[in-house]
Amino acid sequence: MFMQRKLQKFFSFLDYIKRTIHFIFYCVFTLILYHCVTMGNNHKTFQLQ
Repeated sequence: MFMQRKLQKFFSFLDYIKRTIHFIFYCVFTLILYHCVTMGNNHKTFQLQ
């Protein structure tokens, strides 16, 4: 019983880490995407001028 509780705690901790990593990856991905879009827009405006 004690071991089972320990395992449960460990798995919930792993799940927490997994969610945190997914959140960080999502933030980084959106930042890069936003950066690429703004860079593309800047290049277009430079070409028009």
